[in-house]
Parts: sequence; structure tokens; C-alpha cells
Amino acid sequence: MKKIYLMRHGETRLNSMGLNQGSWDSPLTDLGISQAMKAKEWFIKEAIKIDSAYSSYKERACHTLEIVTSLKDGQYKKDRRLSEWDFGMFEGQQSRLNPLPLNPDRGTKSFGKAFVSYGGESDTDVSNRMDECILEILKKTPKNTLIVSHGGSIYLWLQRYIEQAIIQSHVPFENCSIFELEYENKKVSLNRVIKPLQNET
Repeated sequence: MKKIYLMRHGETRLNSMGLNQGSWDSPLTDLGISQAMKAKEWFIKEAIKIDSAYSSYKERACHTLEIVTSLKDGQYKKDRRLSEWDFGMFEGQQSRLNPLPLNPDRGTKSFGKAFVSYGGESDTDVSNRMDECILEILKKTPKNTLIVSHGGSIYLWLQRYIEQAIIQSHVPFENCSIFELEYENKKVSLNRVIKPLQNET
């Protein structure tokens, strides 16, 4: 059985300002670095050996992975498909200014295709690229894999495999939240969610 540790990056400067941060990037704050160190301590405490590690190309994800694993640039793999949802013209804006979902009656909190008209991505595009990348990783990965990605893209990918009510119970995903997932017989299941600055849930 293979295990995936799907993790959101630590807090960034734009996160601390409450601004949209998809294709845009900003460095980790002191708190973000502390969150990543706490995540590293959790892996050590649990005696979890990471056999392979992947990150999006964004600095915030790479820096988080490097703190957690002590790997350096070039010692782990990067993939653009693991990047955050591109919010188009709403990058760097207050989230309260985001466009309304095009289909608000569908009972989902996702913005759907609302950002497409503003140069961004649809939820389907994000979910598809994440799924393509993660399934490729699972085909060739050893036992334990760490993937550092982003809150929005993680949320959209989890929707494919985990019940909506379970996902919603953990929203919003805190920085450096870790989703411990198992993959067996082409099925993904959620074991637990670890919040390094709090208790496991």
C-alpha cells in the first residue's frame, strides 16, 4: 500500500495580508517557516521516511518542502501541474472581490469557471492537471511520497476521491496541513488530517 502526504505550503506574505495568491508568489513569513518546522517535527516523531518528494514550482511550496525534508533544490522533483489555481485578474486582490460562482445553486463552494472570463483557470482545469500529475507520481513512486502543493488545488483534487462533507469539515485548509492518503487498487482514501500547530483530526 502506498501513502501520499499531500501538504499545503506554509504561510506567505500575501496569505498574511489576505490577498489572492494563485499564479502569483511570495515568500514564507516567519510563521510559515515555523509551521514547516512543526511539520518536519511531526514526520520525525511519527518515524515516517519519505521515499520521494514533489513540489509545485512556486517558491512557497519549494521552500516548505526543503524545510520539511532537508532536501536542497535539485534533490526533489518539481511539477507545474501541482501549482495553485490561477485567478487571472483577481491575483493579488482581496478575496471578497472574487467573482460569484457561475452556478451557485449546485451546492458547491467552488468558483467553478468564474475566473475563466478574467484570464484564470476553471476548477475542472485545475482538478484535471492535479489528477494527471498525482496519478503519474503514484505509478512510479515508492512507499511514502510527500507532495507540497496549494490549498485551492488540493481542495479540487480531493473532491474527486473523498466525500464532500469530509473535505468541508477541514475547510479552510490551514497552512502546512497534511493529508495522509492511502492508494491501493486505484482507490484513494483519507486516513487523517494533520495540523502541525494543533492536534490531529
